[in-house]
Formats: sequence, structure tokens, C-alpha cells
Amino acid sequence: MGDKKKDSTGIKKRNGTIRDSRFNRLLLENPFRIDDRSSWDHLAYIASYLEKLNYFNLENRIEGDWKKLVTRDSLIYMATIINEPTDDLAKLIKEFDHKHVQDEDDAKEKIIDSLAKWWDRIQEWANKLYTIKENDLADKILSSPIERIKFKRDFIDEDGDGKLDIEKLKETAKSNSESAEILDAILHDFQKAIAHIKETTKRYFEARFLDNDSHLPQNAMYITFVLLYLRIVDKLNNVSQRHLDFYYEDILRQETKRGTKSRSILNFTLQPIVNQSVIPKGTLLSAGKILD
Repeated sequence: MGDKKKDSTGIKKRNGTIRDSRFNRLLLENPFRIDDRSSWDHLAYIASYLEKLNYFNLENRIEGDWKKLVTRDSLIYMATIINEPTDDLAKLIKEFDHKHVQDEDDAKEKIIDSLAKWWDRIQEWANKLYTIKENDLADKILSSPIERIKFKRDFIDEDGDGKLDIEKLKETAKSNSESAEILDAILHDFQKAIAHIKETTKRYFEARFLDNDSHLPQNAMYITFVLLYLRIVDKLNNVSQRHLDFYYEDILRQETKRGTKSRSILNFTLQPIVNQSVIPKGTLLSAGKILD
């Protein structure tokens, strides 16, 4: 229903229903997509697969893996940041309740270890981005947790190197009676910071995706493959609609019905400078077109 109002005459006015709200498009279209992965999902998958392939040097000895070769490309490295799993952080937040947790000291230790790990991960991302000349994104990644942690004055050295003081966190966990609440708050803030980092990286990824011509040949090949595959996926994801069209139009031989006339009551409101106005009988009004 639209919004209802009353004027001085007591007549209820309806603004009508917004066009987008008239029909639930999920009822009219199949929301199922055969492959809903994005370009960064595919590039991150390639990087994670190459991480499992050993790289052999000229002496035929294992010297790391192939992932290090492709993540020198800024676009592929951004994809790995976007797709970095955060399940452990979400699980820790879900499990930790400082009001009901049985072993609070153990829970605090887990939180501090997790914060230390993620802080190191953020530093690693930024350092790598600086190396591949993505300085602006690196700056934003480093500033994200600093801007979002409520207790940053106590645990982040903003005047120095901006690092999270893990030792100070441990001391607080032992001595402060409100340390559980503090750690809980920092943990939630950290989760928001990482989510913000991923969203920021997505924006940079999208801006660079077709605007970067400095890829090495093998990386350009991976990116081209993803571009071509996404074009095919668009057609694959529309297969359900094509099946429905074929069934109703070719098998059942149903025809699309023409629009039917409907009736509606209109209430006209005069402009403040107009005292009266006559609307001749049979006056046609433009009702617009319902595209849905």
C-alpha cells in the first residue's frame, strides 16, 4: 500500500505503490545462477591452485610455489586479498561471550592470538602492495583498522609505526577487570576493518581490471581467460529463463496477453494560487507505463 494522508476535506490520499514494490521480481524470475562467481573469485582461485604447485629451481630443488609468480601482478594480488577467508574470525566472535564463556582466560588468549595474526596479515598486504606500486591502496589498508578500533589510543602506536601493541593487550587481559569487554569490542572492530579493507580493494580491483596494461604474459593470459569465461557465464546464467520461454511459448503454445484497461479514482489538488478549476468530462490523463 502507498502512503496515506488526509487534507482539509478529510479525503484520504494515496501516493500509490512504488513501481519497484508492485511485484517481487524473485517471484517472476529465477534467482538461481549456475555460476555466480566474480572476476576476483576466479583469479583468487587460480592463485590458490598455483600455491599447491611446487616451483623447481635450476638445480631441480623445490623453491617455493608458483603462486609467488602470479601475485606479483597487482590485480591478482588484490583478488587474493578480497578472497582471504575470515571464517576463523567469525567463529571466534560467535563463540566468545564474555558474560557466559567458561574459561575466560583461554578465550582472551585466543582473541589476542587472532588479533596478532590478522594485524600481521594486514601489514603483509600493505607491504606487498607498496612493492608492486599500489601505494594508495596500501595506505588505505593500513589506516582501516586504526580508524575503526575504539581503543586505538591505548593499544596502537599512532605516532610511531602504527602497530598493534600485543604485549600491552596481554597485560590488559591479566590486570584490567573490564578486559573481556575491551577485547570483545576490539575483535568486532577488527572484523569491520577487514570487511572495509575487502570492499576498498574491490573498488580498486574494478577500476584496474580493464585499465592496466602492465601484466606479464602469463598473468595477461589468466586475466583474458577470466574475461572470456565471464561472457560465457552470462549466457549460462540465463539458461533457466530460456527454458521457461521455450516451455510456455513452444511447448504449451501460450501467447502473451495484451494489456487490459483498469479503473482508478483520482483526487485532484489545486495549486495554492488557484481557487477553482473545471476538468471537462472525458479528459484523458497520462497514467504512465508499468514496465514490470
